Amino acid sequence: MLSPRWAVAIIVLLHALFAVQSWRAVRTKSPTFDEPFHTMAGWMIRHRGDFRGDPEHPPLWEYWAALPHSRTALNVDWTAVRAEPDRPVDPMAIPHPIDVLFRTAGNDGDAMVGRSRRMMLIIGVALGAVIACWSWQWAGPRAAVVASILFAFDPNFLAHAPLVKNDIAFSFSTLALAWSLWLLGRRVTWARAGVASILTGVGFMIKFSGILYAALVPFVLFLRALSPWDWSVLGRELRNRSARMCVAVFLCLLIMAMTILITWASYQFRFLPTPDPHLSYNVEEIIFFAAASQAAAERPGRTPEMVDIRLKRSGFLFRFASAAEKHHLLPHAFLSSILRSLGSSQTRPAFLCGEYRTTGWWYYFPFAMLVKTPLATMAVALMLLWAARHPSTGSLPRLDPWTKFCLLAPVAGYGFAAVTSNLNLGIRHVLPLYPFLYVGMGVGASMVWDRPALRRILPALLVALAVESALAFPDYLSFFNRAAGGSRGGLRLLGDSNIDWGQDLKELAEWQKRHPDTKLYLCYFGSADPSFYGVRYVPLPGGYARTAPVQIPWEPGVAAISATNLQGISFDPQVRMFYEPLRRARPLEILGGSIYLYDAKLLTAHETGR
Repeated sequence: MLSPRWAVAIIVLLHALFAVQSWRAVRTKSPTFDEPFHTMAGWMIRHRGDFRGDPEHPPLWEYWAALPHSRTALNVDWTAVRAEPDRPVDPMAIPHPIDVLFRTAGNDGDAMVGRSRRMMLIIGVALGAVIACWSWQWAGPRAAVVASILFAFDPNFLAHAPLVKNDIAFSFSTLALAWSLWLLGRRVTWARAGVASILTGVGFMIKFSGILYAALVPFVLFLRALSPWDWSVLGRELRNRSARMCVAVFLCLLIMAMTILITWASYQFRFLPTPDPHLSYNVEEIIFFAAASQAAAERPGRTPEMVDIRLKRSGFLFRFASAAEKHHLLPHAFLSSILRSLGSSQTRPAFLCGEYRTTGWWYYFPFAMLVKTPLATMAVALMLLWAARHPSTGSLPRLDPWTKFCLLAPVAGYGFAAVTSNLNLGIRHVLPLYPFLYVGMGVGASMVWDRPALRRILPALLVALAVESALAFPDYLSFFNRAAGGSRGGLRLLGDSNIDWGQDLKELAEWQKRHPDTKLYLCYFGSADPSFYGVRYVPLPGGYARTAPVQIPWEPGVAAISATNLQGISFDPQVRMFYEPLRRARPLEILGGSIYLYDAKLLTAHETGR
């Protein structure tokens, strides 16, 4: 029998190990593609009340990431705005975050991103704590320990927890909200209603995927009201279904009001996106962009016709956004951000098993989970599914229908949204599903613990998970399970943040120190400046070319290319064909799982042979 005291000690140790391993790994990595933008955006929001830094995401999590930064943490020349060729300077434009963080004297972009990463890692540990607590409430200490092991050794969470992105924070808010709704369905108190309301608003201000809460929360509450069981509300047992429905309606209105309040609070109770009353976005232009993106998604490869755009523009969402902006019902920055996010998510270049699309595949995320989930974790899941189909003759604890529903409803709702989405960029978008699965697997493990055979197999599988995770260190972001061929096999399967998000410039800099006399040609996928890390290079076509002209490698040397660029996800066919010799060749070396090194002669021979 596992005592509660020992269980608590083990869980604390597991989460401490998770934090240490995740931090040790991320310290070896340069900022991923989006992190510099979010880091500067958080600083601007906190210290200047300026929401222009990140026009596609809600700001609450960026406040959190910016807590370690003082007002003087960045030197910014606000007049140094990049002008687009043949276009007037946009009055809403700001100095480019890469110029500010990595090319301005006195600024250390890597250190600043690192401080924000520490704040995000705290949320990752908090997510693990919620997994443990909910599992414990359902099935006791053994369930909490098993669920914590599955979480603490998952390479995907080890990779993403410290990153300055909102995926882990949204996973936390979604699981915490489901837990609060489960408690609310068991007994309504003012405290529980307040927590559920706050978590709904917070989740919506972490990621716009929180729009799913608008369907999930009423569905869960109304189903609880319609269920045949009594509902304890403020100390009274409600047996009448009509009375329970009134409670559900009241709770939905309370949650909606709190969400609106948190939305305004997140934007500092100010309508305009900056303190300057003369600066604002053109919401009608953004609505047109979002409508055009929706029309383009329905006919990939074709330019949408004006009649199709007008038809989309007449939809309820766009009409509501226009009215809300006109009458100041919601913050201007919020409306423009959610519309931009909607438009940019309609079409985006994606890669799956050698195929390219802009509108994605319905099976993208199921496939990503299959190849990026540790084999030991999948083995535990299969073992528990088999055990569920062959119930023990002993007396085992059973989950009541309400508990099962609170576990399965978010998984079904979010899973459906994922498979119908056009945005296929990485497994990070379905990370909110995993905590629910880990809670369920922890509870399932506790329920089958009376079987001697399973009692021996399960610890062996959990040890195998720890070994599989340890072997992936520190390259957790590019992790693929052994059945998929590891990160090298993953190159043929998935791209973008699944394998390469621009995270290995530090590794490239170390390689160049070991090979100081080798000429380096670089096609880098990322936003951080390689020169900041001391990388001396000649830019190749399609790569990072902000500091020097692109060249074809006519001299001997090594060509370094990021995995995402090697796959050619965002390249036009001509540039993609230029790198075809590299895709057919065996790399000299792979740095961090994401930067592939080749003899530059391969590109020279290809170019001269054309």
